[in-house]
Amino acid sequence: MKYIRRRQTPQLVSAGPSEESIEIYGGHPVKYLIIEGEAAAAEFAVKINGVQIINSTVQTLTKENGIRYGFDGVGGENTMLAVLSLETEHVTDVVNTRGIRQMTFVKKTDHNFDITVAEEYNY
Repeated sequence: MKYIRRRQTPQLVSAGPSEESIEIYGGHPVKYLIIEGEAAAAEFAVKINGVQIINSTVQTLTKENGIRYGFDGVGGENTMLAVLSLETEHVTDVVNTRGIRQMTFVKKTDHNFDITVAEEYNY
């Protein structure tokens, strides 16, 4: 039986414009990331196995996910919240998340980020 578990990572707190990163892989297949930025224009990147797969802003990713996930991304309550799906080839070209050995979230601008990782468990 498969279960999805959400896991909160430590917050990336604003400490200047320099890049800061946090390892967010916990050893289980990652289904998606819920990214909450301090501002819609907060820029971030995600690296898998040392290769950058996405470099985006919360606002841009929210617009893409607004269509697929059904929440408003323009002027609504979810403007600073984005979902990065790793289940489909649509966004990341990473289909087999079991091949992930390292996943890193990189803060590119001077904003705070809260990251929630949704992982798949087989019991």
